[in-house]
Amino acid sequence: MEGGFFNNDNAGGFSEGSSFSGSKRTLSEHTIRPLTVKQFQDIQVVSDNVFRLDNMDVNSVTVVGVVRDISPSTTNLQYTIEDGTAMMEVRHWHEGSNPDGAELPSDISKGSYVRVNGRVNQFNNRVNCIAFAIRPITDFNEITFHFLEAILCHVRLTKQSGGDYMQIDSGNGAEKSLSDYVIEVVKRYHHEEAGVHVDQIAKELQHKAGADRIKEVVEELVNEGHCYSTTDDYHIKSTEA
Repeated sequence: MEGGFFNNDNAGGFSEGSSFSGSKRTLSEHTIRPLTVKQFQDIQVVSDNVFRLDNMDVNSVTVVGVVRDISPSTTNLQYTIEDGTAMMEVRHWHEGSNPDGAELPSDISKGSYVRVNGRVNQFNNRVNCIAFAIRPITDFNEITFHFLEAILCHVRLTKQSGGDYMQIDSGNGAEKSLSDYVIEVVKRYHHEEAGVHVDQIAKELQHKAGADRIKEVVEELVNEGHCYSTTDDYHIKSTEA
């Protein structure tokens, strides 16, 4: 499968046993990073032709989604890709110039699921993707696999950099993430019909992180399906209790 972080034969890819040692710059230059469209939109421009996500430089990416629109021009095809997290535009340039517009591929149409391999680019102060390969997906297990790759890569990188999934010493030699502490508090209030208010979670975990950070983690847990809101956006219950 293309663009995989599990495949050992991918140049620079992160295999299951990767330790993330060595230069971040070197890793990013030789790795095709699996992303969701929302993650792609979160890429930050550091300087000219230098882009960063999860505190790591990123140049080449692979995205999976459904084609919502195709707009041909004399020099390229512009695809609108959606994967359930967001929508993005991808340009696929072709050689030569056709006054009648670029020829549409016979195996890709609106509604098709595709894998896009491309590079990150900046145009008109916006981050976009220039594709060097677009192919249709015939095995839908590839879609699930891609999302798992994107999640695994994000978790590993943010653990390493002390980001969203930073580890906190629990005092008994084991390490727990801030998300684990939040879920513990939420579960303690599962008997309450409305669950627990996010302000109460922040109050109980004020020795672990600030209120704004706690609220960010709560939002992440809701988005990932670990928790859900009840009477309003501020009362939370766990889906695991």
